[in-house]
Amino acid sequence: MPSGAPIVFFSIAQWHASTVTLNYILYAVTKAAVEQIVRVRAKTLGPKGVFVNAVAQGPTAADMVSSKPQEVLDKIVSFNDQIVKSRDVADAIVF
Repeated sequence: MPSGAPIVFFSIAQWHASTVTLNYILYAVTKAAVEQIVRVRAKTLGPKGVFVNAVAQGPTAADMVSSKPQEVLDKIVSFNDQIVKSRDVADAIVF
Protein backbone atom coordinates (compact mmCIF):
# COMPACT_ATOMS: atom_id res chain seq x y z
CA MET A 1 0.00 0.00 0.00
CA PRO A 2 1.52 3.35 -1.00
CA SER A 3 2.40 5.99 1.58
CA GLY A 4 -0.48 8.39 2.20
CA ALA A 5 -3.14 5.89 1.15
CA PRO A 6 -6.35 6.14 3.20
CA ILE A 7 -8.25 3.31 4.86
CA VAL A 8 -11.68 4.26 6.21
CA PHE A 9 -13.79 1.89 8.32
CA PHE A 10 -17.39 2.47 9.35
CA SER A 11 -18.56 2.19 12.92
CA ILE A 12 -22.15 3.08 12.36
CA ALA A 13 -24.05 3.99 15.53
CA GLN A 14 -22.01 5.45 18.36
CA TRP A 15 -25.03 5.42 20.71
CA HIS A 16 -24.83 1.61 20.88
CA ALA A 17 -21.48 1.94 22.62
CA SER A 18 -23.08 3.45 25.72
CA THR A 19 -26.44 1.67 25.77
CA VAL A 20 -27.50 -1.93 26.23
CA THR A 21 -29.79 -3.01 23.41
CA LEU A 22 -31.29 -6.46 23.61
CA ASN A 23 -31.07 -8.66 20.49
CA TYR A 24 -28.16 -6.65 19.03
CA ILE A 25 -25.27 -8.67 20.45
CA LEU A 26 -23.72 -9.54 17.08
CA TYR A 27 -24.06 -5.94 15.93
CA ALA A 28 -22.43 -4.62 19.11
CA VAL A 29 -19.60 -7.16 19.01
CA THR A 30 -18.90 -6.40 15.36
CA LYS A 31 -18.76 -2.66 16.10
CA ALA A 32 -16.30 -3.26 18.91
CA ALA A 33 -14.16 -5.41 16.62
CA VAL A 34 -14.12 -2.78 13.85
CA GLU A 35 -13.13 -0.06 16.30
CA GLN A 36 -10.27 -2.15 17.69
CA ILE A 37 -9.07 -3.07 14.18
CA VAL A 38 -8.93 0.65 13.39
CA ARG A 39 -6.87 1.37 16.52
CA VAL A 40 -4.38 -1.40 15.77
CA ARG A 41 -4.10 -0.61 12.05
CA ALA A 42 -3.67 3.12 12.73
CA LYS A 43 -0.85 2.35 15.12
CA THR A 44 0.89 -0.12 12.80
CA LEU A 45 0.30 1.58 9.42
CA GLY A 46 0.48 5.23 10.54
CA PRO A 47 4.28 5.25 10.73
CA LYS A 48 4.29 4.03 7.10
CA GLY A 49 2.21 7.04 6.03
CA VAL A 50 -1.07 5.16 5.71
CA PHE A 51 -4.04 7.05 7.13
CA VAL A 52 -6.46 4.76 9.02
CA ASN A 53 -9.66 6.08 10.56
CA ALA A 54 -13.23 5.13 11.40
CA VAL A 55 -16.40 7.07 10.73
CA ALA A 56 -18.76 6.82 13.70
CA GLN A 57 -21.52 9.05 12.45
CA GLY A 58 -24.35 7.75 14.59
CA PRO A 59 -27.65 6.33 13.40
CA THR A 60 -28.03 6.52 9.62
CA ALA A 61 -31.23 6.62 7.61
CA ALA A 62 -30.94 3.01 6.43
CA ASP A 63 -33.31 0.05 6.73
CA MET A 64 -32.10 -0.93 10.21
CA VAL A 65 -32.99 2.48 11.62
CA SER A 66 -35.71 3.76 9.29
CA SER A 67 -37.90 0.69 9.79
CA LYS A 68 -38.26 1.39 13.54
CA PRO A 69 -41.54 2.70 14.98
CA GLN A 70 -41.76 6.49 15.37
CA GLU A 71 -41.36 6.38 19.17
CA VAL A 72 -38.06 4.52 18.74
CA LEU A 73 -36.90 7.03 16.11
CA ASP A 74 -37.79 9.86 18.51
CA LYS A 75 -35.68 8.22 21.23
CA ILE A 76 -32.76 7.79 18.82
CA VAL A 77 -32.97 11.46 17.89
CA SER A 78 -33.08 12.42 21.58
CA PHE A 79 -29.68 10.71 22.08
CA ASN A 80 -28.07 11.96 18.87
CA ASP A 81 -29.89 15.14 17.79
CA GLN A 82 -30.55 13.64 14.36
CA ILE A 83 -30.59 10.61 12.09
CA VAL A 84 -27.84 11.11 9.54
CA LYS A 85 -28.40 10.75 5.79
CA SER A 86 -26.04 8.50 3.82
CA ARG A 87 -25.07 11.41 1.57
CA ASP A 88 -23.87 13.39 4.60
CA VAL A 89 -21.60 10.50 5.59
CA ALA A 90 -20.19 10.23 2.06
CA ASP A 91 -19.52 13.97 1.96
CA ALA A 92 -17.68 13.83 5.29
CA ILE A 93 -15.44 10.99 4.10
CA VAL A 94 -14.58 12.72 0.82
CA PHE A 95 -13.74 15.90 2.73
